[in-house]
Amino acid sequence: MTLETIRIRTVIDRDTGCWLWTGTRSSTGYARTSGNAESVHRRAYRLVHGDIPEGRQLHHICGVRHCVNPEHLEAVTPQEHRDRHPEKRGTGGSRPLDRCRKRGHPLTPDNTYTSSGRRWCKACVVIAREARAARPGPKTRRVDRKEKASSPASS
Repeated sequence: MTLETIRIRTVIDRDTGCWLWTGTRSSTGYARTSGNAESVHRRAYRLVHGDIPEGRQLHHICGVRHCVNPEHLEAVTPQEHRDRHPEKRGTGGSRPLDRCRKRGHPLTPDNTYTSSGRRWCKACVVIAREARAARPGPKTRRVDRKEKASSPASS
C-alpha cells in the first residue's frame, strides 16, 4: 500500500490536519485494511519515516486512533506512551473517554447524549441520521404490534 493509496481512503479534518480513515477499523478504533495484519497508521509511518525503531510504539499526537497522517505519529518508548496517557492508567488500556470512537469527535457536554449510563456523540448521530435519509429506496417505518395483529396478512 502506497501513501497515495492511503490518502485516497481518508478525509482531511481541516481543523486538526488529521487524515481520518474512511475504511475498515479494528474494534479498538484503529484504521485497518482487510487481509492485512499491519495497521494503516503503522504503514503510513513506515512509508514516510522508515521502520519503527525496535522497542518503540507509535503515539497519535492528535489523540485520534483512526488518523493515519504520518506527521501525527511519533515513535515513543512504552513508558513515554503510558506517561502521555495518564487518563488510561488502571483502565486496562481502554479508550480515553474524551473522544467518540467512530469519528474522533470530542465528547463534550454540548456534543454528548447520555441515557441509562451510555453516551452517544451528537455529531455522529446527526451524520448517521442524514446518511439514512439519503439512502435510495422506500423509507421503512415501525409497525405497531396492535396494527400488525389487526392487518389482513396476519389472519
